[in-house]
Amino acid sequence: MTTIAQQALAEYFNVLLTPTDADAEPRDSGSLPQPAAMAALPAEPEPEPEPEPEPEPEPEPEPEPEPEPEPGPESLPCLYFQLAGVTVALPLAQLSGVEPWSAALDVPPAKPDWLLGRQGATWAIDSGRWLLPSRYQDERPRRGYLLKLADGQFGLVCQQIIEGAPLDAASVQWRAPQQRRRGIGAILKSTQCVVLDVPTLIAQLQAKMPLTLQESIR
Repeated sequence: MTTIAQQALAEYFNVLLTPTDADAEPRDSGSLPQPAAMAALPAEPEPEPEPEPEPEPEPEPEPEPEPEPEPGPESLPCLYFQLAGVTVALPLAQLSGVEPWSAALDVPPAKPDWLLGRQGATWAIDSGRWLLPSRYQDERPRRGYLLKLADGQFGLVCQQIIEGAPLDAASVQWRAPQQRRRGIGAILKSTQCVVLDVPTLIAQLQAKMPLTLQESIR
């Protein structure tokens, strides 16, 4: 073999034995997934629990009916009736009963015009002729009600009972005792109403009863 041929062969082997740049570069370890890298992958999220249904609202309780207001300590409950356009207030605390009344009574002789007679144990008083003699021009009542006072010894006769609210006790200006003629204890001019003082009324009726009848009321 010639020197030239040996030289060419040696260069050929040198080329084969010399590593190339591609062979010298290390393989990228990140190109393939490693076990540790795979373990680090996030787990699939667990499904969120379904929200619980909201409870149905409880039905609202029906409001209780409000109780009717009771008369306070400063009120004066009364029964009302009218005479010649004037309202008469009879305090309920001094009223012992109400009965139907008719003109068929036990009528004593020589009686005063305001005394109608007796129904049972009660003397019936013509309210108009006793309370308002100067204004009362109507004929005697033939039917109506007998309003029994206190213990029932006397009763006022009226033809019709009317409704009315309790009086405001603070607004009732009572007369002095010596001025309570015929048992009228107070006058409310704003409402044309007279308020009866029942104990005084009974005492005055007893004093005016004829002597022949006073024995029956003792």
